[in-house]
Amino acid sequence: MVITFDFDDTLRLTKLLRDEDGDIAGIDYSGDEPNPVVFPEFEAALDRGDTVYVVTSRSEKTSTEVKNWLKRKLITRSATGEVLKDRFELLAGIRFTGGELKRDTLLSLGSQLHYDDDEVEGEALESTPIQWVRAPLHRSWRPAAAETEGEEGQYLPEGLVRLWVRALVRSGA
Repeated sequence: MVITFDFDDTLRLTKLLRDEDGDIAGIDYSGDEPNPVVFPEFEAALDRGDTVYVVTSRSEKTSTEVKNWLKRKLITRSATGEVLKDRFELLAGIRFTGGELKRDTLLSLGSQLHYDDDEVEGEALESTPIQWVRAPLHRSWRPAAAETEGEEGQYLPEGLVRLWVRALVRSGA
C-alpha cells in the first residue's frame, strides 16, 4: 500500500500563538513534538513495509530541516550512539510541492491513503481514489471557545483513526 503523510501539523505539531486578547499572533514552527495520533501510524506503516512518502507543501529550501527532524524521530540510538533501529531508511522519499496543492504529486506517487491536517488538501482529493485522513492539530489551534467549552472539533478520535486505518489496510483498499 502507498501511504503519504503531510509534514507540518500532521507528523510534526506546530503551535498557534495568541496575544493576551486571544487574537492570533503567529505560528511556532520550532516545536519538536510529533503528532501523537498520526506519528504512530506513520511508524506502523513503515514497519509493515508499506511504501511511505512524506509530501509537504514546503519549499525544497527546507529539505535539510525536514530530513533532520525525521531522522531524529525515526532513528533509535543506544546511549553510545549505536543505531538500534533505522526507520528513516524505510522511507520511500520526501516530496516538496513549494506551496502547490499535493493532489497531482499524490496521484503520481500512487498514494492510496493520505494523512493531512489541511481541509483544502482533503477537498482536492475528493474526485480521486485517494482516501484522506484529517490529522488533528495541536490544541492551541482550537478556537478559544472550544477550550472553555470542551469541544473536541471535527477530528476522528485517536482510537477511531487507528481502527479505520487498520481496516483499510486489511481490506487492501
